Amino acid sequence: MVRALVFMGAVAGCAVDRVPPPTRPCATDQLDLEVAPPDGDFGDLVGDPDLWCGHPPQGGAPFSPLRVRVTGPDVFADGVDLDMSVVDNQTGEELGHTALALGLTCANVGDSAGTWVGSEAHLRYTGFALDTLGERSGTLTLTVAPRTADTPVVTRSFDVALVVD
Repeated sequence: MVRALVFMGAVAGCAVDRVPPPTRPCATDQLDLEVAPPDGDFGDLVGDPDLWCGHPPQGGAPFSPLRVRVTGPDVFADGVDLDMSVVDNQTGEELGHTALALGLTCANVGDSAGTWVGSEAHLRYTGFALDTLGERSGTLTLTVAPRTADTPVVTRSFDVALVVD
């Protein structure tokens, strides 16, 4: 009993100065959105429109895993709503669509340093068999909307060719 009281007294007697968190180096007034295909680099879809489609390991609708990074204001730290879709260029048919909440982190190392990055996001092609997606071309559109009101959204589109292997 005495030990517990002494320990409690020692903990209670320690004063900890609160230091405000550092300013995030990612916060900027410039808005940009980049996407990387699976096993690719950011910017790859600009030079090579191939976007891989496959079945997820756990099963379910065909998908394309994508990595997203954005530049923008500090409110991105509160998370964003991400909307992704692919529309067939010939038929106008929506081939895939996914909307989800995505947490972002300010990257401070590597190629993404100074940008907001999130986990891999899966664009789902619900209602389509994998073999019907190959060789179709479309427009991939991504929109990132911060969860804080009155903050601009970022939208970017890419011409893509769906590839199934």
